[in-house]
Amino acid sequence: MVAVAAVSGSPSWRELYGVGANGKVAHRWKRDGHPWHDWYPARFGGTARDIALTSPLRGQLEAFVVAADGDIWHRWYVDRKWSDWGSLGRPADRSPSQAVTGTSYQEKHQEIFVMGTDGDLSHRWHWQGNPWDPWYSRSAPQGTVVDIAVAAPGPGRLHVLVLDDEGSLWQRTYHPQHWSDWERVG
Repeated sequence: MVAVAAVSGSPSWRELYGVGANGKVAHRWKRDGHPWHDWYPARFGGTARDIALTSPLRGQLEAFVVAADGDIWHRWYVDRKWSDWGSLGRPADRSPSQAVTGTSYQEKHQEIFVMGTDGDLSHRWHWQGNPWDPWYSRSAPQGTVVDIAVAAPGPGRLHVLVLDDEGSLWQRTYHPQHWSDWERVG
């Protein structure tokens, strides 16, 4: 494996996605009191380099991959079945993506952040029943970003964390209608 992502679609259910060294995407799942299922091919038609998962509603999942060409693809799990993969394209500046992360900070809503091959950051979000908002470029801290993560500690709040090429960890937070400046946290 070269990348993994996990999410819980309900209190007793865990889903794990992985990207193999060959770029193939697979997933497995577990319910409390039962063993992990075997790895199952995720039917992604190309090769991938990174993966993220969100759960915008109880019992629903969404998987995001960064394809080898840098485009972002996604699929979702609703009513006990997975959709086909669909393209979300590339971020606003059209540079190839290399890493993706996502979260849901309230019901029916999800956010994804991608890091480009030049360390640039982009972001978009989705409310169920509506189309995805367009890609927005986001500033990055000084240096070159090499990895990204996001957490949602509460409704309307985000914490974006990035790792730079010197091993420093940076954080930027969002509280309703306001993004903080980047702050070095490690």
